[in-house]
Amino acid sequence: MKTFHYNSLHAWPHKNHYQSSVIAQMSPVRFQIMSDLHLETPSARPSYQHFKIQPECQYLALLGDIGKVLDYELIAFLEDQLRVFEIVFFVQGNHEAYGTKVKAAVATMLDFQRRMNEYREEGVEMGRFVFLNRTRFDITDSLTVLGCTLFSHINNEQRQSVSLFCSDFSETLEWDVDAHNASHLEDLTWLNAQVEQITRDEPRRKIVVFTHFSPTMLSAANDPKKLEDSNQVRSAFVTDLSDQICWTSSSVRSYIRKSATSRHSSTKKYIAEVTTLVSSKTTVVEIFWT
Repeated sequence: MKTFHYNSLHAWPHKNHYQSSVIAQMSPVRFQIMSDLHLETPSARPSYQHFKIQPECQYLALLGDIGKVLDYELIAFLEDQLRVFEIVFFVQGNHEAYGTKVKAAVATMLDFQRRMNEYREEGVEMGRFVFLNRTRFDITDSLTVLGCTLFSHINNEQRQSVSLFCSDFSETLEWDVDAHNASHLEDLTWLNAQVEQITRDEPRRKIVVFTHFSPTMLSAANDPKKLEDSNQVRSAFVTDLSDQICWTSSSVRSYIRKSATSRHSSTKKYIAEVTTLVSSKTTVVEIFWT
């Protein structure tokens, strides 16, 4: 498990310094959310160099399916964002590993994070890259980001249809339903343990969770086509975690996945799915807590 501590009083280049820790605590934290950009498409002319993100706040969260890690253009695209944003959070989706192994894709992103950290230590002016691979990152002394892919759980009734209709299992090396479900269990076990520990040991701390896959069956938070499930593949994308501590804990203020409009479930703000290639459609989420 990786834990990062970040001093919120460090200024974003285009913003004024906070005047006091009190103001920093009272001010909402803003995240610019994007995902499912699929910049690897079209294959004949990928979109990495042509897609521009207009910064609307200091924190950018890229929540999966941004591109393929085998494409050097993805790395260049991420470096461009680090020249603009104070922190870039990155969650790996299911498409990043196309053409390679999931573990190899993770290793590539960890290596990129290491190199970016080295550049910063050498004095290069750039933002911090945070790979959310079962990772905790403390934004302030009272707000934490937890992030992981949070693979879904594919149920036995849909194993055959998912294997047939979902391209993950033909495009990703050494990847099948069993590997997918094993990763789901690892992600969920980690997330529950983190939320339980923070809730117990740091009761005043609030949590924002970034994931790629959906943890709820709520209609307001999912693509209607996935819930209708005419192809019997819903469990490849959505898992109901409403009985899990990572959902029920009052410390969890928000679940955020993919670019979208905000929805509310109980006391949580949930960001539903919208696939877009238009940077002006970026969602900026403000997290308030008391």
